[in-house]
Amino acid sequence: MLFAIYILFVVVFRDVSSLKCYKCDANRVNFWIDVNNLPHFFDDCPLVEAQKQCSSSIRWLTLGILQETLVEYEDDVDEQYRPKDSSLSYVFVDIERNTHSASSRLFLYTCTTDKCNDRTSLLRAFKSLNLEQNFTQLDILFGHDNTSFMEQSSCLEFSNSFHPDCPSTATPLSLCSNCFLLSTQSSSSQPHICARCPQDSADKDKNMVKRHVYFFLENRTRLADTITLRCTTKACNSLTNLNRIHQLSKLEFDFNQFYPSSSSTSLAAVFYSKFFLSFNILLLLRLTHFL
Repeated sequence: MLFAIYILFVVVFRDVSSLKCYKCDANRVNFWIDVNNLPHFFDDCPLVEAQKQCSSSIRWLTLGILQETLVEYEDDVDEQYRPKDSSLSYVFVDIERNTHSASSRLFLYTCTTDKCNDRTSLLRAFKSLNLEQNFTQLDILFGHDNTSFMEQSSCLEFSNSFHPDCPSTATPLSLCSNCFLLSTQSSSSQPHICARCPQDSADKDKNMVKRHVYFFLENRTRLADTITLRCTTKACNSLTNLNRIHQLSKLEFDFNQFYPSSSSTSLAAVFYSKFFLSFNILLLLRLTHFL
């Protein structure tokens, strides 16, 4: 009897517990888009079933004078863009400049309800973002990639906390091919800083600066504002240059603009979906106990 009730429950609420996302291959345009010229493609993306999250993204690429934008809808999120708690809906923003691919930007919107990664939601999240980047002024920190690095002794060696991504100082120091700086800050806490002259790594850009941050939508929290700098000029990984990176970039998200006045309706839908999913799991566990 209990098994029959469970089967009936699964049939009735299967659409609640399964996540449906729009999915389309990346579409490209040969210019940088903004909120005023977001293309209308992807209006007919097919729906697919997903396991955890839906996502939609905008990626801006620049190489020399060439510019390109990619817009994509997916039924999952790349592992490298997932925070520790990936069950929450969030916005991820990444800006970067290096000597190989010049400037790039990534705006990623993820969500956990049916059909949430449509063009309307992407545009609403995009309009809530305030992004500024002037990293071209930091090119003076970059030397030539094919030139031997001879300023190892000038690199700042400093750490104010443990960070799993903080590398060890090269031994001997001659194995170091660039100065390195890492800063991570969450909310109003003091930044965790690591500065090193690390051992050479062939898969890393010798000259690059990037900054990324997560905005969690459900609890309106900004987390993991992270800056990474690799550079090859004298004393380039200084705390002064860390402050310059902050001054030359802005990554802000307006939660009040993202949530319309009718947000209570959407929040109720999220609660409804998660309630029945939890009830489904509890019922299955109870059935297993009786069997």
